Amino acid sequence: MELNRRLLGISVILFMAIAFISLFAKGEWAENDSKAVVKVEEKELSQYPGLNLETKTKEGDLFTSSISTPITKSDSLNDQINAWIQNQQDEFMKDVKKNEAIIKKGKRAHLNITIDTAKVNDHIYSFTLESYQYTGGANGKSEVQPFTINLETEKVLTLQQVVKDNTEKKIASLAKKEIVADNNLIMYVFEDILDEALKDTRKWKWSLNQEGFTLHFDEYEIAAGAAGQVNIEIPIDKMAPYLNEEILDGLKEKTADELPEEVTPDIVELDPDKKVVALTFDDGPHPKVTPEILSTLDKFDAKATFFMLGNQAEYYPSVAKEVAQQGHEIGNHTTSHMELTNLQKEEIKKEIDTSNQLIKRATGQSPSVFRPPYGAYNDDVKEYIKEINTPLVLWSVDSLDWQSRDANEVNKKVKEEIVSGSIILLHDIHPSTAEALPELLESLEREGYQFITVSQLLSLQGKQGVGPHYGKIK
Repeated sequence: MELNRRLLGISVILFMAIAFISLFAKGEWAENDSKAVVKVEEKELSQYPGLNLETKTKEGDLFTSSISTPITKSDSLNDQINAWIQNQQDEFMKDVKKNEAIIKKGKRAHLNITIDTAKVNDHIYSFTLESYQYTGGANGKSEVQPFTINLETEKVLTLQQVVKDNTEKKIASLAKKEIVADNNLIMYVFEDILDEALKDTRKWKWSLNQEGFTLHFDEYEIAAGAAGQVNIEIPIDKMAPYLNEEILDGLKEKTADELPEEVTPDIVELDPDKKVVALTFDDGPHPKVTPEILSTLDKFDAKATFFMLGNQAEYYPSVAKEVAQQGHEIGNHTTSHMELTNLQKEEIKKEIDTSNQLIKRATGQSPSVFRPPYGAYNDDVKEYIKEINTPLVLWSVDSLDWQSRDANEVNKKVKEEIVSGSIILLHDIHPSTAEALPELLESLEREGYQFITVSQLLSLQGKQGVGPHYGKIK
């Protein structure tokens, strides 16, 4: 009998332990009330819930590329988006191969795919992907592809699902009026070709936001090359009578921007007996990697400089804001990681200015330094950077984290090259960089280094003006 009681007691304990382990493994736990189940869920960090953005860059001898890809939880939607992006990549690589001899004698080829995003309502987003390809010669070529997606139905919406029945002709008429009223554009437009394009609504490339309904035409599609891409925007007040109620109601619900409090980077109190180094992180913010890096920097009381992309800051403003609030310096790395040396002056200005605006809106901190993607700049870039009084910052130690994607290799490379006064290039988009950082900071701290911002380093070194500034080279 005693043995049976003991066996029963052991069985009860084992049952309870298994139940506890099962609940813990599922991320669920009931406190007192068996109905009160708490589920552990991943925090939504995107400004566009259900829609994330991943920007990937490549650099080689013949070409550079930067591709921003919107990602949903729907495989079907992702497949359709990725199919267009892959087609652009295939076309680009085909032209690179064809023009290899020309490229080797001149500038590297470049592929850039960026995104312009608008929220229609809680589950419908309208965004336009724009591809810019430069594969030699005087100018590059651009192409756009809009997508309006419904995350609930996991479908790309058709025009007929957005506008009222039998209104396409009236919308085409509105679009024609907008073009005719634009004196700077109408001189380049081939009216007969435009009329044909407006008739075939199945081929319309369109997008929607709170300002209006836009028809997109690629270069040479309806106008002479001097016009470039043609975007015809019908203002929302003129378009409203033709939109379905659900769409129109969502566009009316415009929320006011909540600008973060103005912040400035922390100044590290220097120990004269210690060496100094500036850690810099490019291409973020990233919703997973950047927070890991911030946590490590905080543990070592280290300050760094984050060269952000405007489009990433737009998608992840809470992460960008946290970088600034922890006292780090904010730098501008352009809006979409475009290789600036392939652009005209006005395009360079737009890449830098738009990024400044998006970063300031997210962080509350105006970027105080600028780094050109791939470290590529020319006189036009320097001239505009001088105009806006922002130092151009490169680096003296390249961790090659973007190439190796290996924590051990990152640490090895930095330790081989570092001296006091170095500027180290890292990226807060690679998990391997976040993995490398604790060991890197610990070893540098043992060697007597302090971690300061780029601006503080330049001040210590007496470096002024546009630059470029590299830091101390071994």
